Amino acid sequence: MTNQEELFTLCKAVYEATGWETPETVWSLGTGAMGSDEMTNKYTSDYLLPKLQEHGIHLGYDKEQQAWFAFPAGDDGLCIQFSDTPVKALLKLVLKMREEGVL
Repeated sequence: MTNQEELFTLCKAVYEATGWETPETVWSLGTGAMGSDEMTNKYTSDYLLPKLQEHGIHLGYDKEQQAWFAFPAGDDGLCIQFSDTPVKALLKLVLKMREEGVL
């Protein structure tokens, strides 16, 4: 799975789990220029961070692992979600928190 496919899949899953929609939210999987697949999502860390900070979510960067991570404030047993981009770490944490019934 390519990075763009993974991001598209995560965004779609978060939309299905939360119903969060922005005016820019677009889901498309179709043929782009030169016959290539084109996937578009409009969830960004700028959109997610304010929404998640209301729930005590923080974003950080781990230099050793060279990965972004998102985690809930406090120590309530929820796991930290790592990814190669901030938005994917946030999306993974949203899905985990929905699964745990916290969000």
